[in-house]
Amino acid sequence: MDNKWTIAVLTAAENLSNVRVALPPEFFTTGCLNQWRRTSLWSPTLNVFDYCWHVGSKFEINVIGTVCSSRNEPEDDSWDAETSRIELSEPFDRRSLLGLADFSHCIVIYVFDKADWGESNMSRHPRGNKYWPEVGIFAQRAKDRPNRLGVTVCRVLRVDGSSLHVSGLDAIDGTPVVDIKPWMVEFGPRGEVVQPSWSSELMKDYW
Repeated sequence: MDNKWTIAVLTAAENLSNVRVALPPEFFTTGCLNQWRRTSLWSPTLNVFDYCWHVGSKFEINVIGTVCSSRNEPEDDSWDAETSRIELSEPFDRRSLLGLADFSHCIVIYVFDKADWGESNMSRHPRGNKYWPEVGIFAQRAKDRPNRLGVTVCRVLRVDGSSLHVSGLDAIDGTPVVDIKPWMVEFGPRGEVVQPSWSSELMKDYW
């Protein structure tokens, strides 16, 4: 398994005055601008393809470990019944996990390496349920995402050397892990939490 993942960060704007990225001076003088005007990795909607200009940048993230789980296929429900193990990859060893066992929960950030992003996923009915509203990709937790990143709060069961045992991790066997953080109450939501009814219906049996 490759130990690096390349993440594309894209910004779309109708004109360059709205672009909030740093561009090299040669971008404006070497014909790059004209090349980018009608070149797109994706566009927010098909009907704005002709006037969306896309400025892209990429960076690499290192895989720090791998999920070991009894589930080999992505499923939608009963994830709390699942116990998983995260095996760290070199150079990360037992020192990387020192102190984590003092927390009841941790945040695991991982890559949906078997997911597939495409413009057709820009908005959809969650789980294909027509009784739920069509919502954008950033208003749902679908795995087919632009950068294919997943984030889950898990219960820490124990730390064993360079292995972290958790429950409630909704990632299948072999999933690349890119970061682990302790869950702290102070990083939870501040103020009243509100969500639409369809999301509560979707999550009814998830855990």
